[in-house]
Amino acid sequence: MSNVATIYALKCQRPYERDGFNDGVNWLAQQAARFEFYSDALTRAVASVNAKADLVTAPARVYEISVASPVGAAATVWLQMFNAAQGSVTLGTTAPAFQLQIDALETQTVQFMQGRFFSTQISWAVTTAASGGTQAAAGNTPTITVLYK
Repeated sequence: MSNVATIYALKCQRPYERDGFNDGVNWLAQQAARFEFYSDALTRAVASVNAKADLVTAPARVYEISVASPVGAAATVWLQMFNAAQGSVTLGTTAPAFQLQIDALETQTVQFMQGRFFSTQISWAVTTAASGGTQAAAGNTPTITVLYK
């Protein structure tokens, strides 16, 4: 998928998201044409999961992560991202490659200028504590948008 199509899809998603997501899309649209590492092939993945999930099975670089807490969320949760093969993650035991705290009713957006490399596979989970082993409750499950290549 070309970057034009990916950025267009993100712009279509903007009206439904909070300011943190919108700021990230604006930044990405400005940077995409400036730097070689944003050559075509950015992929957008959107999910709303609290259980462990696997995003992509090939090596990948993550350029942006935006996590939006749902309306009605009552607790802080943590996004844990793992550089691990499908099915090999044990929550509370496997060390995450990246963690992000998401407060109730907030959006957190993080951009990686050079990309965050995952050599094996991108797996994730949303838990009640940093490096924790307990999945977040269904009412606290955020929407996760990841841009990778």
